Amino acid sequence: MWSLGVVLYIVLCGFPPFYGDDDEQMFELIRAGTYAFPEAIDGYRTTWATVSDQAKGVIRNLLTVPPQQRATAPQVIATRDCHT
Repeated sequence: MWSLGVVLYIVLCGFPPFYGDDDEQMFELIRAGTYAFPEAIDGYRTTWATVSDQAKGVIRNLLTVPPQQRATAPQVIATRDCHT
C-alpha cells in the first residue's frame, strides 16, 4: 500500500514524494514520512493546485509510516465509492 501511495503521488505530479541532496537525506525523509504537496518548486508551478483534497487524502493515508495505521486496499476502495 505504501508503494501505491508513492506511485499515485508520482502519477499526479510527475516527481517523487521523497527527495533530498543525497541518499541518506532521502532515506531519512522516507523513514519519517516527510513529504509535501508543493504548489511550486524553485519557482516552477506543480500540478498540486489542481489535485483534489480527496486524492491528497488517499495519498496521506497510504504514506502513513506505521503499517498498522496505513490505509488498506478495501479502505481505499471504500473511499472511492463514497465520492462517486
